[in-house]
Amino acid sequence: FKLNGNNIEVEAIIRPDQALFGDRIPVKTLDGQVNVKVPPGSRSGSKLRLRGKGFPDRDKSRGDQYIRLVIDLPSDLSAEEKEIYKKLHDLRKGGE
Repeated sequence: FKLNGNNIEVEAIIRPDQALFGDRIPVKTLDGQVNVKVPPGSRSGSKLRLRGKGFPDRDKSRGDQYIRLVIDLPSDLSAEEKEIYKKLHDLRKGGE
């Protein structure tokens, strides 16, 4: 957790398919783990907000928790997965 005023910031590493199609991912909060919806078409660096899940203030109000999405390619891709990425690469390259 990174504290910024009463707000908390965290990173969540997601796969390219989760960013493209959307998904629900587990995220740790001060109150325990919650499942957060990643919207379809999310980009690396996008932020999601969990209202009221930040650090408590003296007046008992709470800041928010911000989740910065980081898209990462898995290192343990199967041969079939690599082939799918290769096909996608070739399709994108042919459209240029």
